[in-house]
Parts: sequence; structure tokens; C-alpha cells
Amino acid sequence: MVFFFSVTTPFGIALGIALSSVYKENSPSSLIMVGLLNASSAGLLIYMARVDIPPSDFMGPKLQGSIKLQIKAYIAVLLGAGGISRRINDGEMADVRAPASARAAALTEARGDARVRAQTEESRERESRER
Repeated sequence: MVFFFSVTTPFGIALGIALSSVYKENSPSSLIMVGLLNASSAGLLIYMARVDIPPSDFMGPKLQGSIKLQIKAYIAVLLGAGGISRRINDGEMADVRAPASARAAALTEARGDARVRAQTEESRERESRER
């Protein structure tokens, strides 16, 4: 296991360097691949947060001995999850949501659609007015 973890980072760096010459940022296949990798990463994070970690924390003898402490712990977990989802929905987390102009620009290159180009210009104007 130690060997696996110590090899994955250099392997990822070497793979990134090798693929950097052929990677096209806004091509449809690249956008699909990025979406799939983001979805799998998010799925693993959700799995760890909901299945692996809480049982080990909530099954300790200190927490099992006090119903009040259990209720407080569950409320804290729910408030934390609610706060994170609220920040994501409000768009406060910059890495989670791309600007509308970036999404529209990607669609323009993927489809070559004149209607999408017009939406790109409108979204850029809106974003510049909001700033």
C-alpha cells in the first residue's frame, strides 16, 4: 500500500506531461472526460463522507454513552452539510462553478452554433455589468 501511494503522484505527473501536447481544453471529448473525472471524484468524496468516516466517529464509547452528545453531533453534521451545499448553490465556491461565459464558449467551439455565440456575447456583457 505504501508503494502504491508513493508511485501515484510521480505517475500522474509523468502522464500529465505526456498528454499536455495533445490535450485540447475545449474539445468535446476533453469536456466529457473532465466531467467524468470530476463526477467520480465527487462520488468518492461523498462516499467517504457518508459511509466510511461517520461510523468510526459515531461509534466511539464517549458518543455512545450520551444521547445528548449524539444529538449534538448529528445536528453539527447536518448543519455542516447544509452550509456547504448552500455555499455551492450560491456560487461562492469558485472551483465548483465556471463562469457562464466559459461554459458558453465551450459550447460554441463544440457545436459551432451561431445562437450559442450570441449567448456568449450576452453572458459576457451581463458578467461585465455585474462586476
